[in-house]
Amino acid sequence: MSMNENGTISVIHAHQLELRTRTATLGSAGSYQQAYWRWASGRKRSRTFSASALSGEYSARRSYVQLRYVSPSTSLERVRGLQARGVIQGYRAEVALESIGRPLQALIAVRIRPPSRDRIEAFRDWVSGLPETVGLFVVSGTDDFLIHLGVRDPQHLYSFVIDRLTERPEVADVSTSLVYEHIRKPVLEVL
Repeated sequence: MSMNENGTISVIHAHQLELRTRTATLGSAGSYQQAYWRWASGRKRSRTFSASALSGEYSARRSYVQLRYVSPSTSLERVRGLQARGVIQGYRAEVALESIGRPLQALIAVRIRPPSRDRIEAFRDWVSGLPETVGLFVVSGTDDFLIHLGVRDPQHLYSFVIDRLTERPEVADVSTSLVYEHIRKPVLEVL
């Protein structure tokens, strides 16, 4: 972020598209901030619009439109186009796990033996349906799955691993790691 001598702050640069804010003084009434886009043309606009939509800065459509000085109908048309092309696949709320009684997070690497499509898919479906499961990755390498859990305490984690995972006949190996901190990137840039 940089500020030049006329008070313009450059916030985002992406493919010759720039979101800027300008602070104007209203005398004794204070000041206000104005935000505006300097658009590039054609496809670059849509790509940058999608990168901004993914940033999570402004989740409400109305705020999004007001920030960018785009009419609501134009904004809605662009968002629908991005959804139709699969760029925007959905919307979600981020829940603080500790606020719902699941302050302890863990990542569990699981190896399935013998590996087969039926066993992998059956295990995937079973794990993804468990209430402790926050996320699930089917991965390559020495392990077949990486399970992200949210549990009450270490005893709950231990019970999950010993009483549920290792009881499954296809589970050959389990490796558990506690999560100290989980950081999500708030802005996804277009590559």
